[in-house]
Amino acid sequence: MGQTPSQPIVPPCDAECQRQKRLTQLKETYNSSVQDETQDSAEVRQARKQYFTFKLGDAGYMNKERETLEKIADKHTGKLQNIHDRFIHDIKEQKEIENDNKISIKNMRELLDKFQSSNKKIMNGLDDQENVLETSRRMVWYTNQKVGRYRSFDSLIATILKLMLLIAITFFLYDQKYISLTLVIIFYLLIMHFL
Repeated sequence: MGQTPSQPIVPPCDAECQRQKRLTQLKETYNSSVQDETQDSAEVRQARKQYFTFKLGDAGYMNKERETLEKIADKHTGKLQNIHDRFIHDIKEQKEIENDNKISIKNMRELLDKFQSSNKKIMNGLDDQENVLETSRRMVWYTNQKVGRYRSFDSLIATILKLMLLIAITFFLYDQKYISLTLVIIFYLLIMHFL
């Protein structure tokens, strides 16, 4: 019979070999399910349990599980600490902002009080000026009334004086008293000058 090329002879796989194959298979499953050792999904937990129980036994698995869970807890604790620190920082910033706002509101109130006080003084000043103006208007009106009366009296007196002058001129011309007539005309002119 013809010779066939020799094929490598695969030694039979004993218990240790079988264990190594199984261990390699579980390790690959575990590695493919976990990218980060701190990941903790149901698939990762199952792969981790099968691999470490098979490799280390139940006690070894428990130790490894405790270490893994401590890493996960540390990672979450770190995250929570960072979140907590950010919240504390934000709270401090908010308190500073609140204090700044309180100071701003206080300053704005003081400024408002100053403006209101100033406005009140201005309004009082305007009221006083309005009162003075109203009093001045009344004084002008009464003065105009007096001036009007004085002009009426002046006109009446001037008319009476003219009438008296006419009578005196007629009387003195009739009596031919020219000196007295001249004196009356001079007095008339002086009186009219001062009226």
